[in-house]
Amino acid sequence: MSARVLYIGLDSADPELLFEWSKSGAMPALGELLASGSWARLKNLPGFGSGAMWPSIATGLSPAAHGRYFARQLRQNTYRTTIYRATEITGKPFWAHISEAGGKIGIFDFPHAALIKGLNGIQVVDWGTHDASFPNLSTDPPGAAAGFEADFGADTIGHCDIPGRDMASYQRLTAPLVERARLRAEMGCRYLGDEDWDFFSTTFHDSHCAAHQLWHFHDPGHPDFEAAAAERLADPMKQVYGAMDAGIGRLVEAAGKDAHVVVFAGPGMGPNYTARHLMDDILLRLENPSARGRRSIMDPLKTAYRKLAPPALRTRLRARADQFDEASLARSRSKRRYFALPHNDISGAIRINLVGREPNGLVEPGPEYDALCRQLTADLKEITNLYTGKALVDQVIRVDDVCDGAYRRDLPDLFVTWNRRRPILRIGSPKIGELSRPYPGNRTGDHNAECLFIASGPTIAPGKLEHPVTIFDIAPSIMALLGMAFAQGEGTAIPGLVPRSAVNNPPVQ
Repeated sequence: MSARVLYIGLDSADPELLFEWSKSGAMPALGELLASGSWARLKNLPGFGSGAMWPSIATGLSPAAHGRYFARQLRQNTYRTTIYRATEITGKPFWAHISEAGGKIGIFDFPHAALIKGLNGIQVVDWGTHDASFPNLSTDPPGAAAGFEADFGADTIGHCDIPGRDMASYQRLTAPLVERARLRAEMGCRYLGDEDWDFFSTTFHDSHCAAHQLWHFHDPGHPDFEAAAAERLADPMKQVYGAMDAGIGRLVEAAGKDAHVVVFAGPGMGPNYTARHLMDDILLRLENPSARGRRSIMDPLKTAYRKLAPPALRTRLRARADQFDEASLARSRSKRRYFALPHNDISGAIRINLVGREPNGLVEPGPEYDALCRQLTADLKEITNLYTGKALVDQVIRVDDVCDGAYRRDLPDLFVTWNRRRPILRIGSPKIGELSRPYPGNRTGDHNAECLFIASGPTIAPGKLEHPVTIFDIAPSIMALLGMAFAQGEGTAIPGLVPRSAVNNPPVQ
C-alpha cells in the first residue's frame, strides 16, 4: 500500500453542531482536521434514512443495488415485512477489497456491516452500535471476542430507544455514552499501536443515541424543552460530542503523522417533527373517503398499552406485537391500491400494489402507475399542518428517479419528506379531512439528510472541496488514497483529494 488511512465515522452526528462546536473550541480535534484538510458538505439520498446510507458508503452501491432501505422490509411476493439483516446486503464492502489486495485492516463497528470471515486483520461487529445487526458481539478472528470483552467490557447501553424515560433515566444515559466514546478511542488506539496496519475504521455511535433521546435538552425551541431540566443535565449532547472529539484526537495521534485521516459524519439531526405515524391513515382516507373518522378497534387498545404497560414489558413483548400487527397489515395491504411501509421518522414510505410484482396487484404498470404516482403527489402536497397553516409535505420522491438496480422491486415507490420546521400536531386537507394522533415514539430528535466529509493528511490540501461529493464517492476515494482503484459502485475518487496517478491505477474488482 502506498499510504495508510484512518477512517472515523460519527454516526448521525449533526454537521451544524460539528461546525459550531469546532469553531467555539468545544471540539478542537475536529476543528484541527477541518482547518488542515479538505472538506465538503453532502447529502444522503433524498427520502432514504441512515439504514440505507451506511451500506451505500460501504459498497458504493445505491439501495436499489445493495438491497437495504430500512430495518424492516417487505418480502418479495408477500404483503408482510420482516427484519432485514446485514447479511442480506449485496456487494462487498470496500475494506474486503483492500484485504484481498494484501492490506492489513481493522474494522470496528461499521454501521449495518456483516461480519466477513478471513479478513487480513480484525473485524468487530456490534460492540457498541445504535442499531445492532446481531444478538451478540461478533469478531473475526472468532477468538478475539473473549479477549475483547475482557479488556473493554460489554456495551452497557445496548438498545437505547427505551420508551417512558424519566429524568433519572436520561441522567443514567448521558454518562455511559460519554464513557463508551472514551472506550471506543481506547480500543482503536490499542490496535493502531500494536498492529502494522494499512486501513483502520472505527465509528462512534454515541451521537446517534444522544440525538434521538436527548435532543430536547439541547434545543430551546423543542416543545419538550424545560430550562431547569436542561440546566441540570448541562447539555448532554455537547458532553457526548466533546467525548467523541477527545477520542478523535487520540486516534489521530495514534495513527501517526504519515496517515491520511477521513471523517464522515451524518446523517444530521434535528427536532423530530414527523407525520410518519399518520402515513397509512392519510393513504386510507385518500383511497377511501368513507374511511374518514373510522378507527380500528385496535387503536384505543394500542394507545392504552403504550401509556400503561411498563417499559420493560413493552420491550419483551415487542416481537410478538410486531408479528400480530404484520398479520393484520398484510391482509389489509392485499386489498388496497397503495399502502404505507415501515420507515423511520425522516419520511413516509409508500408502496403501490402493482400487478406483476405484488401477489394481488391492483394497479397496472405503465400509464396507470405513473398517473397514480402523480395524483398521490398532488394530494399529499395539498395537506396542511394545521398548527402552522403551512404545507405538511416538503417533497414527494419517486424512488425510480433516485436509484435503480436489481433490488429496486424491494423498495418503496414513493418517499414523503415532511416540512419539519415546526411541530406536527394536526393535519388536514379537503380530501382527508382533519387528522390528529399523538406521535407514539420516544425520539425527540431525528435525522435529516445533511452530512459532512473531511479528509486530512500529508498529500491533501486544506480548504472546501469545490467538486460535488456524494456518499458513493467515499469508498473509491479511500481506496485511491491507498493507491488502489475501485470498480464496484456508482462513485468516483474525489478530484483534488488524491493524486491523479492513484485514480488511474488498475481497478480492484
